[in-house]
Amino acid sequence: MTVAKSKKALTANSHRIQIPRVQHIRDRTSPENVTGLPDYIQYMDAVLCVLHFTSGCVIVSETGKYSRDIRVNVHSSMEHHSIVVSSFDIMLSISIYFWITAVFHLIYACKFENRWIFNKWVEYGITAGIMIDILGVITGTVYLTNLIMLWALIDTTMIFGYLYEKYNTKCFVYWGCLPFVFAWITLFIQFSFTISKITLPTYGIAMLFIQFVLFSNFALIPLCKTTDVCYILSFKLLSLMSKLLEGWVIFVGVKINFENLD
Repeated sequence: MTVAKSKKALTANSHRIQIPRVQHIRDRTSPENVTGLPDYIQYMDAVLCVLHFTSGCVIVSETGKYSRDIRVNVHSSMEHHSIVVSSFDIMLSISIYFWITAVFHLIYACKFENRWIFNKWVEYGITAGIMIDILGVITGTVYLTNLIMLWALIDTTMIFGYLYEKYNTKCFVYWGCLPFVFAWITLFIQFSFTISKITLPTYGIAMLFIQFVLFSNFALIPLCKTTDVCYILSFKLLSLMSKLLEGWVIFVGVKINFENLD
C-alpha cells in the first residue's frame, strides 16, 4: 500500500516538473552545438564576409604610409633609454583586422555551427587584441611590453566569456571583468599622459570612448535571456556595427591627423 502511494506520488511529481519552456543556448548540455538556424543568418554572414574583406582590400592600399615606432626600455648602470625594435603599420593592422573577421564569417556562412561558440570567441580574441593595440598606438602606447600586456588582458576576458557560455556559470563573467578593467585602466592612464603633452586628434579621443562602450556591450548579451536566433543575431549585429565603425573611423582619422600622433 505504502509502496503504491509512493509510486503514484513520484509519477505525479515527475509530470509536474516537466514544464515546457523555450530553449536558450546556455541551457543546453552541449552549448557548442547550434543547429537549425534560419537561412538568413547564413546569408547575413556571407554579406558580412564580403563587407569586411572589401574593407581590408581598400585600406591595405595605404600600407607603409602611416606607421609608428615600437620601442622597448633598456636599462644600464649609467643610463636609461629606449630603442626601436619594430614598426607598427596602422593601416596594415586595420586590414588584417578586417580580413580575419571576414575569414570567420565565411566559416559561419558555411554552417559549421557545431563549433559556433568556440569559433566566435577565437575570432573575438584575435580581433579584439588587434584593435586594442591599434587604439593603444594612436593614444600613445608605443612600448612593446605594454602592447603585449593589453592584448593578453583582453584575450583573458574572451577566455572567461567562452567559459561562461560553455559551463553556464556566472562567476566567469565576474572574473572576466577584472582583466577587462585593468586593460582599460592602463589605456586611460597612457591616454591621460598623452593628452597632457600633445594635441591628440579628436578621432582618437572619440574612438577610445566608443570602443569602451562597444566592448562593454558584448558582455551584456550573454546575460540576457533570449532565444538562440536572437542571441546569435545580436552578436552579429553588434560585431558588424562595432568592427566597421572602429576600422573605418580610425582609417579616416589617421589619414587626416596622422602628424599629430608624433
